[in-house]
Amino acid sequence: MLVLFSDIHITDATTSTNVAPEAFEILKDEIISNAKDSQAKEIRIVPIGDIFDLMRTDYWLKLPNEERPWNGIIDLDTGMNNNSKLMETHFNNVLDSILATQSADAFFNMIKCISDEFKDNIPVNVNYVIGNHDRALNIFDSLRTKIKAKCAQIAEFTFCNKIDDDNYAVLCRHGHEFDESNYSYDLYRILQKEKGVDVGLPNRFDENITKVMSIGEVITSELMSGLIFVAKNNGGDNNFIKLVKEINNVRPMTNVFVWLYWASQAMNTANKEILINSFRTCVENVLNTKFSECWRKTGHGLWIFKDDLVDHLRLLLEIVEHKDFDKLSKIVDVYNIYHKEHDKFFQPKPDSLYEGAKSEFDSDAYRNKQYILYGHTHEPRNDYVSGSVDGTAKMYINTGTYLPYIESADRNNTFASAYQMILCFLYRTDEDTNGTTPNGFPTLDLWNGIKRKRYN
Repeated sequence: MLVLFSDIHITDATTSTNVAPEAFEILKDEIISNAKDSQAKEIRIVPIGDIFDLMRTDYWLKLPNEERPWNGIIDLDTGMNNNSKLMETHFNNVLDSILATQSADAFFNMIKCISDEFKDNIPVNVNYVIGNHDRALNIFDSLRTKIKAKCAQIAEFTFCNKIDDDNYAVLCRHGHEFDESNYSYDLYRILQKEKGVDVGLPNRFDENITKVMSIGEVITSELMSGLIFVAKNNGGDNNFIKLVKEINNVRPMTNVFVWLYWASQAMNTANKEILINSFRTCVENVLNTKFSECWRKTGHGLWIFKDDLVDHLRLLLEIVEHKDFDKLSKIVDVYNIYHKEHDKFFQPKPDSLYEGAKSEFDSDAYRNKQYILYGHTHEPRNDYVSGSVDGTAKMYINTGTYLPYIESADRNNTFASAYQMILCFLYRTDEDTNGTTPNGFPTLDLWNGIKRKRYN
């Protein structure tokens, strides 16, 4: 039995709110129950990336600029600060703080309880698929060793960038490989060219690319976490900071500016000004990084199209420069009108991960797969790509997030949020059977829940 979930984003809690430890109690009970009911022959827990979030923290912001991963001299193999030993030390410091949280303890305790429950019957293993917020696990052995040590004598703990298993007819990736803003496919080619190496058109899943930083990581740290860090330093009160921490859960990221304006309308004047000044500072900080200069070389964002995250930030900086909060009301309306008019004349972008899953189903390597699972977007979904008269089907599943998912409502430029949770169980043909007769193909249980509640 495979157990699949993603995007837990356990952080050091300095600039974001962690999933409550009680969530792992619920997961533990569900996993144990399903394993018994299905007469599982094995339990493989598969976190599909962004479980330990090394980017959402104020740790990086307390360092001198030249010591941050996106500044200094850029390494042509990783796109990151070339002081590798210093970077490894810093990432280990961040991970130490993450592992000291109650949520991290609850995650490992879940694994221990499951392993103890079945220690005399079936093996329990963990196959951790690396995402983009935990990308550094692909670079530094010491990080992987530290995590594995938490499961010593409990379960075998391995790391990978995909799960490809014919016994379950499944392919799993984090999914950021199809997100231009969070994957460095083009940047890798440019950096290699600067080394004098022409890699042509490399495989999108080349392991060398999994080590290369993306602009999404810089924005997460300098803008998303930075906004909270700078606002605190500028005198924001606790309730204000608690609200601003929700910025991490807004999707898509291009909606952040409108959400900030909407969410802060009830603030007092002092907090409004703190917010707009902090936002302006953090946007400038992103645009002034060495890495942003490199990213511009990829050609993702041509200024006339304003279609790259960096371009959106440049546009937003022009909008908010030299304006106080109350003067932004009409600007926000214009910004919304711009996007609505843009959508009338330009075909909306398809879901790149769904399109990626379809292309993988069509490839020779994965033509026989029934299930492709990604995470990354935080938007839970399941789609039938095709079906067959023998009962098999090709399904794309996105495992969503256990954090709140904030999205725009249809009317009046408003927003709403809910916990949208997916837990996926896959079974081999000799599991989840009626009696002793094997199933004709690997089976699936998919639990998709929405919980609307505000936790204090």
